[in-house]
Amino acid sequence: MKSKFTNSSYLLHLLGLAFIMVLPVGKLFGQDIKLYGLQGDGIEGGGVNFIQINPEDGTTETLLSIDDAKAVYLGSSTFDATTKRYVFTGPDTGFDPTLFSIQPESGENNNFPIDNNSLIETEFDMESGMSYALFYDTSNETEYIMKVDPVDGSTSIVAELPDVQAVAIGSSTFDSDNKRFFFFGVDKTGEKRLYGVNVVTGEILSNPIINDSEARTSFFQYDIQSGRMFCMVSTPDPSLFDSLTFMEYYKISLGEINIETGEHTIISPEPLVEGNGVGIQVGSVAFDHATQLYVLRAMSEGQLRIYSLNVNTGEVVHNTTAEGVFSEIQIDNHDFAEARYTVSTTEAEEQFEPVSFAPNPVRDYINITFPERGTYDIRIADMTGRVYSTFNTSESDLDVSHLPEGMFSITLKKDEYKAVSKFMKLK
Repeated sequence: MKSKFTNSSYLLHLLGLAFIMVLPVGKLFGQDIKLYGLQGDGIEGGGVNFIQINPEDGTTETLLSIDDAKAVYLGSSTFDATTKRYVFTGPDTGFDPTLFSIQPESGENNNFPIDNNSLIETEFDMESGMSYALFYDTSNETEYIMKVDPVDGSTSIVAELPDVQAVAIGSSTFDSDNKRFFFFGVDKTGEKRLYGVNVVTGEILSNPIINDSEARTSFFQYDIQSGRMFCMVSTPDPSLFDSLTFMEYYKISLGEINIETGEHTIISPEPLVEGNGVGIQVGSVAFDHATQLYVLRAMSEGQLRIYSLNVNTGEVVHNTTAEGVFSEIQIDNHDFAEARYTVSTTEAEEQFEPVSFAPNPVRDYINITFPERGTYDIRIADMTGRVYSTFNTSESDLDVSHLPEGMFSITLKKDEYKAVSKFMKLK
């Protein structure tokens, strides 16, 4: 299974060639695990189906038909753990770039036009409520990290990556504790590297060289609880090369990769799958942060199978035949994110000093009095914790005219300083 590198702007994931899935994995370690995704009817039929898959028996259930989605951009999906929405980008029926946002429980589907038609490797920051993605600008042949608001589809550049030549689709992950976006790419000298970028400052924090001469690492997933990164390790066996089909023989195992050195170790006691022609499709890996389960779909002995792996032991928790073709799997990590990152407004007001601002109530603009000069991270959320806006700014005037009527919290952060208050938004 060879890594596929591409300039991210040109890769379109057409329905009929690959699809996306959803599955509630039953109760594991006392908690429900839910995976989500999409499945297409094919290019001729058009449309995308939002489905649920039972990993115990592989059966599927269609939750929603998205008739206005023509295709999916490969690697563009993520799960908004704040508002509990599955998000992906792709062309609508008019082939206009669109962000699709689906609420699994209600079946609500919101669509937003987007400026960039090639956002891939989308990852969600559970602390800020923002998504981040890679974008390749063909006009200057430069890769960027973009911030993507999953609520309204707006985008902005957070980091320029002039030394990156190409990226491996399906090998990004995110560290919400430390605001680090990780991806596997090739620099302009041809070296393969694991990049770690701070999305607040745009600084490349690490970029060790990945040596894949003996084994290939891919499909990275960062575990927030342990601070470790896990991956699939594909080890070839040249002695078992199939000269009739020209297929290499691979043993695929769960591994851990060192973020600083790029070196890997194998965790699985035995290979997960092995054989000629075995492999894992791009977009077929997800991670449940509460139970620390690495979930993937792989081809084994001519069958598509769903696996759930305990990253601490390498134990196979689930192994079942999958019905149908799917990819772009995502897990609902809402409960984990809420427990780890959400502090109620009342608790926050008791712990931190109040924000100095006016007017309150407000209709259009809030004017903030900062305690000192500098750039602040500002977050506005409703009383349920849903994040509506985030800012990284030194400007004191904030436009809140887009907010609906109701009560909101505003949080300011800068270094060790933090302030929280509530305000009323009027029509």
